[in-house]
Amino acid sequence: LYRFATMGYNLGGPVYIPGKWNRDRNKLFFFFNQEILRETRPQPIQQVTMPTEAERRGDFSNSRDLNGALIAVRDPLSGQSFPGNVVPASRINTAGQNYLKLLPVPNFEVIAITARRYNYQVQQSWDVPKHNEVARVDFVLGARTTAYGRFNNWWDRRTGWNAAACAPAWGWFPCSYDNWPRSGVLSATHIFSPSLVLELSTGVMRQYESHAANQEDTDRVTRSRANVNIPQF
Repeated sequence: LYRFATMGYNLGGPVYIPGKWNRDRNKLFFFFNQEILRETRPQPIQQVTMPTEAERRGDFSNSRDLNGALIAVRDPLSGQSFPGNVVPASRINTAGQNYLKLLPVPNFEVIAITARRYNYQVQQSWDVPKHNEVARVDFVLGARTTAYGRFNNWWDRRTGWNAAACAPAWGWFPCSYDNWPRSGVLSATHIFSPSLVLELSTGVMRQYESHAANQEDTDRVTRSRANVNIPQF
């Protein structure tokens, strides 16, 4: 379900000091606008295959391919299938088994529907808050010369499994991706004659990005805390 909420306001007018400066209120002006947007953005349904509870214990006695044929699990030392297609507990690597525990468990195993193509499905909605600010100042320097400065700020955050540069979309690791470009412009215009106008402008833009995850999710997949003691380069 998509959901959008937009709020905003703006302020503007002349800048003056009563009775002292810009008494006619025709030299300096300001404008400020802010928009606050809230969005809920549903993502596609993800359908993938996860190791079953039995497979996590080394029991592959009911692990079958798309045609329903048993998938033989062979002993790498002898090349023969394990008896009953079950890996003995003494041959299971504890670190690998702990890694499997980090994966979601199957939640949809109706073979008439899945045709053994998947056993886990999930869908999430991103929370996407955004806001935008624009500030501008106009200065009338004379009958023929005007200038203005403008600043623009944009910020948005996408929180979910498959946010930009985050983990896969099926629920491995949620994170937040922040994006906020900022830009500024200075411009001046001078009229020399009805047929000659000079306009000078300069601008700059910078874009910032960041990623974040909450501590609970970080701890969940940290190797030392999950007892997945696999060395890495």
